[in-house]
Amino acid sequence: MTSLERPQSSPSVLLVEDDHALARVWKTLFEMLDYRIACYHTGTELLRQWDQVNHFDVIITDYYLPDINGVELIKEVRERTPGLPAIVLTGSQEKFIKDAVREIPGCHIMYKPLNMSDIETKLAEILPAN
Repeated sequence: MTSLERPQSSPSVLLVEDDHALARVWKTLFEMLDYRIACYHTGTELLRQWDQVNHFDVIITDYYLPDINGVELIKEVRERTPGLPAIVLTGSQEKFIKDAVREIPGCHIMYKPLNMSDIETKLAEILPAN
């Protein structure tokens, strides 16, 4: 897990991405924009350290993780922090994923490939302005 102090106006992000190279790219991009970010590669890893990271503004998770899918992870996180905004990332166009995300209030889906501008636009849409 890594984190970086950021200005109050930027959100803090929990990122769960099992592709280590992709996680490093996202971490670098978020840090360049002065976001505070914590990266995890499995849902279990995040949940094990929840007491250290439960103060973040949003969770962004890949749908396909090695130990749990992103929707189930968000359900687990929401039991601990109700209402935490969430984004599920997926490269799959499977309808069942879209339907599962829709069932969770405050949860959004974004399709890969995407860029930092896409993420920033979505964060501006779902997070309250400081």
